[in-house]
Amino acid sequence: MRPARRRIAVAALLASFVGTCSAANLVVGQKAPGFSLPLRSGGQISLDRLRGQVVLLNFWASWCGPCREEFPALDQLYKDTHASGLVLLGIDEDAYPEDASVFLKDHAVTFPIVSDRDGAGSSRYGVDGMPSLVLIDRRGVVRWTHQGFKVESVGEVRSQVLKLLQET
Repeated sequence: MRPARRRIAVAALLASFVGTCSAANLVVGQKAPGFSLPLRSGGQISLDRLRGQVVLLNFWASWCGPCREEFPALDQLYKDTHASGLVLLGIDEDAYPEDASVFLKDHAVTFPIVSDRDGAGSSRYGVDGMPSLVLIDRRGVVRWTHQGFKVESVGEVRSQVLKLLQET
């Protein structure tokens, strides 16, 4: 393991014990910071173009143990709610594309994955731990944030998403 990855892995492990908290510098009730990031499947995706839909951002990295546990639950949520209007974007924070490729082979998902290699997206959202979730309503307003993963938090994520999907 590269020394930098080892430090990141230790930081991720410590962050996984933190539990639920709001992402730093991100205020629930305020407009979500815009971004345009490359899709791993090709092309770009812009948050502004998703206005009118409920958007769940999942900041993750291949070195993040809790991310591995969270992926299947998020994929099931996406499969269950995409037709109702949920857009779930997995935002890959890996510095090395090959690390994300290996992770995604082992943890395949149906939701789109975007790359944030330089961390510009995560810094705009104040992400300081993996995994981190940000839920954005149809008007582009941040409505809920969550950091870390515990099996018992899956119900809360689903509940928050379903509540926003019911709003017009």
